[in-house]
Amino acid sequence: MFEAKQIFFLKVTPDRLFFDAQQALPVSKIALKLGSETPIEQFTQRFAWLKVKVRSFDAGILTCEIIEFTAKGSHAFDRQQINLKGVNKLLLYAQDTFKILQLARRKATAKKRAAQHDQASVRPSSIPPIPAEKPPVKPDPSSLKQTQPKAPERQKPKIIRTTVTFFAPFSSLKFGNGYTQINEYVYIPAISRSMMIEARIENQFIRQEFEYIKEYFSKVLKIKTVRVKANLMFRDGEASVESARSPEIEKINSALIGEVKVKFIKKELNQEEHKDEILTVDTLFAADGKKKKAVFSVQDGEFIQELIRIKKPKHGEHVKYLVGLHNHRVYRLRIITNPLSFVFFLEGKKRCFLAWETLAGTDGTYLWALSGNLDDLLAKKEMFKREVMKIENEIKTVKKVGRLNYLKNCPPNFVRVFHDYRDAQGLARWKKELQSRINS
Repeated sequence: MFEAKQIFFLKVTPDRLFFDAQQALPVSKIALKLGSETPIEQFTQRFAWLKVKVRSFDAGILTCEIIEFTAKGSHAFDRQQINLKGVNKLLLYAQDTFKILQLARRKATAKKRAAQHDQASVRPSSIPPIPAEKPPVKPDPSSLKQTQPKAPERQKPKIIRTTVTFFAPFSSLKFGNGYTQINEYVYIPAISRSMMIEARIENQFIRQEFEYIKEYFSKVLKIKTVRVKANLMFRDGEASVESARSPEIEKINSALIGEVKVKFIKKELNQEEHKDEILTVDTLFAADGKKKKAVFSVQDGEFIQELIRIKKPKHGEHVKYLVGLHNHRVYRLRIITNPLSFVFFLEGKKRCFLAWETLAGTDGTYLWALSGNLDDLLAKKEMFKREVMKIENEIKTVKKVGRLNYLKNCPPNFVRVFHDYRDAQGLARWKKELQSRINS
């Protein structure tokens, strides 16, 4: 049927509107929305086509906004499929009041028809005589004085101030830097008509990038609509919003954004498409081509810190230590989602290493040595890329055959550094062993 924000064309004839070559609604089922429903008698021929957007379709009443009055649209029906079943009435409104008044001739109300009838029925019983022409009166010369014409008084603009409260779908909000924008068609009791309200609600925590993940805010707030209270001013009929507030928008702060970030990261990590890949932060948060990484400006270290806060793993301090050793300028942090783990680039005195560390596992830190120190690797970039790819394939092999089978037949450039949980000094012993391995 009809869905909100659906756009289509209507062909205008004197007594009906056509939705396609055959289907049409007569004027008896069409009304203009000018504050209240205004029935029409006939369409004028000023506009041949209307481009409209669906506002709502409920209980057989289809409400549409006219977004363009045009003479063009002859090919509109070629790609337009409409089903008028269940449409009992069509309500049309437009922000351009002048044009919508030119669209159709409105039906006279019963009161107006009665007044016109009474006026037509009044006839004079007799014609009064023409009064005799009086001779002109000569003015007294002493009374003739030159006077300056008075300048017309400047009328003060008529100003009306009022407050209106309305609800808007959360999905219709537009996020900007430090504010949300709401455009909603609202009935204003003070002027007895409906109009489009463009309200801007300030909030220093909101950023434009959040537009891409709006659904996460709706889920965390557990709402589908927001309540808006707007203070309006009308000056000679022109409306402006002086201020607007919403209790739901005011709840968006740094703590709530943190909750949104948690939901966002968790969902991305659980994507089925990522389970067998070795990814960077960039590729993990760029699956749909336009949102993701920019939303939270996720960097390697920041991402790991956020994960540790979310997951609270047993050896979170081990992971943090590896983040401090990781050289992100040479090799971007790699992420494996199943199991959730990371590949770090560690620089030693004689050689460099790739270290694989899981976030929740306790099997230890896996180290693979590269063939030279950092200067050697940077001087031979193609060789460096081949060695990195070979080690990443080794990690995939571990996942495929299992850790126990891999450890039975591991390559000579591999070593494992065990996690030590025996006492409070276990972390220090692990650090010492790790440093000994990468600097030997």
